[in-house]
Amino acid sequence: MYNIGMFKPIHGVILSVVLMNIATGAMVTWSSPVIPKLTTGNYYGRPLTTDETTWMTSLMTLGAAVGTLVSACIADRIGKKKASLVMLAPSVLGYAVISIVRVIGVLYFCRFLAGLSIGGMTTVVPTYTGEIASKEKRGSMLAIVGSSAVLGFLFSYSVGPYVSVLTLNLLIMGLSLLSGTLFMIFASETAYFYILRGDKQGAEAALRRFRSSEEEIKMELLEISIRIREEPQGNIFDLVKSTTVLKSYFVAVMLLVFQNLTGITAVQYYSQPIFDMIGVDIPTELCPIILGCIQYVGGFTALFVYDKFGRKIIMYVTAVVMILAEVPLGVFCYLKDRGDDVSSISFLPLVCLSVFIFFYNLGWGMIPWVIAAEIFPAKLRVTGICAVAFINWIMVFIITKTFDSMVRTFTLGVLFWIFATSCLISIIFVKFMVTETRGKSLEEIQDALKKKATSPK
Repeated sequence: MYNIGMFKPIHGVILSVVLMNIATGAMVTWSSPVIPKLTTGNYYGRPLTTDETTWMTSLMTLGAAVGTLVSACIADRIGKKKASLVMLAPSVLGYAVISIVRVIGVLYFCRFLAGLSIGGMTTVVPTYTGEIASKEKRGSMLAIVGSSAVLGFLFSYSVGPYVSVLTLNLLIMGLSLLSGTLFMIFASETAYFYILRGDKQGAEAALRRFRSSEEEIKMELLEISIRIREEPQGNIFDLVKSTTVLKSYFVAVMLLVFQNLTGITAVQYYSQPIFDMIGVDIPTELCPIILGCIQYVGGFTALFVYDKFGRKIIMYVTAVVMILAEVPLGVFCYLKDRGDDVSSISFLPLVCLSVFIFFYNLGWGMIPWVIAAEIFPAKLRVTGICAVAFINWIMVFIITKTFDSMVRTFTLGVLFWIFATSCLISIIFVKFMVTETRGKSLEEIQDALKKKATSPK
């Protein structure tokens, strides 16, 4: 069914999931090109205030925090296919409503709805993809799906400045609808879901949809059955029952805290406003497009270095380079605010931010999530990652809501120096608190963490 020549259901699933992630990425960076339009135009009958735009941006991240928890609760109850569609629905509704109703309170609510979808889909869709993929293709499928979110960032950066707010809203809604329709057509529930419910026939049918060999299907069914029997899922309360697990949770949370404090959250959500504040020689709407392209290249390059070098060494090197990019950027902003002539080095902000975002995506963009997936025991992996993701979105909410007030309090230059200092502290944290996981099986990682947790101080 749905096999058309070389086009198979798995290809349809990949296409639909890639489009979902592009839509998700576009929702995340929607605020960057839209803020200048809403603060200078009369889309809502008057220009929006700075406080209103920070709420518009940050409520999405608060919704994402809630969406993470909702998806964790429903994924194993109704299945990851249905959960993916359920979590996609709020964004479609939200963008449809703000395309029709121009009331600021409604805008806030709809941004929260978009956040529900973002938090839910970034949790459940990668898990679904990993469960339907074969061992041989799991890595490449997850890499394709993961990198497609950056295409969504680039979509908002490159299309948003040149179309109306209404057009951008309709385009994102259309992407979401298209991806959801394709997903309904080509996706099926995972074999894991059916095995958890004792439905072996359903599991076999699910695998047959994406596998070509009967022997492969039987072997994978056996492996899934054994894994589920030996590794029952834990709940949120199990996170506090073990010293080793508590330490794993602390390390994972702190890595995500440092990830946000590199400055990426401010740059990603307020890219165009930052360039407006700094002032560059080229049109400011082009700068986020350049950064989006570099971000994609950095993320793609990372696929080739993660397994060649240790996680810790990559984090050290990329943190150092981010410091070297943010310190001179802070100096530039400081000199400009002081009234000095910086026209001869007006190229510096774009160069510094380009270097920063490339090396961020090379290291700190994905490695904290990779380590989080590796350091939790199997029965707590999903629960642990969802709990970490919740804290991450709360951190993003705090930064996006307070960014403007922090700029007014500290100035943009000092803020970049604070981010650089956080990068320096992160190196110390990684050195003494993070266990190297490269080249180790998940069981070896757990053994190493247990030894570290029980070793005398």
